[in-house]
Amino acid sequence: MPITVSANPQEYGTVSGGGTYSLGEQVIVSATAHYGYQFKNWTENGVIVSQTPSGDYSFIATGARDLVANFVPAKYGVAIITNPYAGGTASGNGLYNHGENVTVSAIANPGYEFVNWTEYGEVVSTSPEYVFEITKPRSLYANFKEKKGIEVVVSINMPGGKVLGGGTYNYGDEVTVEAIPNCGYKFVNWAEGRAIISTDNPYSFTVTESMFLLANFEEVEMVIVETIDADGIKVYPNPATGELKVECGTLRVDGIEVFDMSGKKLLHLVPMTTNLIAVNISDFPAGVYFINLQTEHGTFTKRFVKD
Repeated sequence: MPITVSANPQEYGTVSGGGTYSLGEQVIVSATAHYGYQFKNWTENGVIVSQTPSGDYSFIATGARDLVANFVPAKYGVAIITNPYAGGTASGNGLYNHGENVTVSAIANPGYEFVNWTEYGEVVSTSPEYVFEITKPRSLYANFKEKKGIEVVVSINMPGGKVLGGGTYNYGDEVTVEAIPNCGYKFVNWAEGRAIISTDNPYSFTVTESMFLLANFEEVEMVIVETIDADGIKVYPNPATGELKVECGTLRVDGIEVFDMSGKKLLHLVPMTTNLIAVNISDFPAGVYFINLQTEHGTFTKRFVKD
């Protein structure tokens, strides 16, 4: 009695054991998958008669049979581990058919950056999105590292002053940058590329990535006057170096304040004398400043230059 065997699809595997057998004789048919495929089951007239993992099917011949060995593409698992766990997230793990294109993706958490993908200690990709054709099970590590050594560069748009605060910082550090105008200039804003970041000066922020900040200055018209009110208050010399003198005339001066061009108060004093007051400005950087004189007749303001 004939026993016929066939593979479905034929290119996925091979079969053996077909032939002519006697009644009551033991029959063993075998199915062997090609690389990249796996045996699924034996069917007869569409009905499953065996699905042993080995692909062998043993039975006693009792009549003619037409057996089909069914094959399917092999499935491989992709396992992903993030290293360290707090460094980020990764996607793409699961089961895939042999020869399928697989995409795994890594996204760093705040304070971390992606480094590479490794498998058994070997680097397989340095791209956060890694695409490969799967031909075997894969076990991948998405590696991250903490952000350290973040550069904050500060510069100027013209020789209108100087800037402070640039340097190397760690992720999450509080950074303060400051623009100090030269004589005849005033600070306008901080920009990065074409975007205006802030008009604060000093400007404080939490650093999360490298930055290149440009301090924009513009020229201002200098008006130097000796007498600033009808009662004869004088501030001199102008420009000054180490000491600024204030002659009060007949007015009583109750307080003196000095501000820089950004409006930051640098000094406040209550004069001990009433006629000639000396204000020490030797520690001030070169630049343009304002002095406010609080008198019995109101507040008078004068601009002066520190050389």
